[in-house]
Amino acid sequence: MPKKIYKSNQREWKRDHYGMTHKKFNAWNREYSKVRPLVLKRDKNTCQICKGKSDKLFRRKFQIIVHHITKVIDGGTNEINNLVTLCQLCNIAIDQGIHKMGTFTKIGAYVPTEKKLFKHRILILTKYQAICDKFTKKF
Repeated sequence: MPKKIYKSNQREWKRDHYGMTHKKFNAWNREYSKVRPLVLKRDKNTCQICKGKSDKLFRRKFQIIVHHITKVIDGGTNEINNLVTLCQLCNIAIDQGIHKMGTFTKIGAYVPTEKKLFKHRILILTKYQAICDKFTKKF
């Protein structure tokens, strides 16, 4: 069972992960909450790398995450062209680095096989840069 994160730890985590204080994070999160549904609708609730779709037909938990192409701590914003939908596996692979992906064997209730991990490595290497270029273009 994961260790419970208490408020002081959450504040430290937000500061380290997002580079902002708890108060600024709350204001930022309100803005993000408004944009998130628009990104999910634009991307049809589908991972833009592996094309996995979040719906009730999956037997296992498959969560779609709205990912910041340019990280918030690096100056990324909540603009729709800086956000893209990814599945848990692709999101973790990008955030933690593709080289560390083999160490993830269980994510929530979704347990990927070695074949699935290999497939994700290849897809991420070939598609992520193109996705970043596509969504960061100014319209």
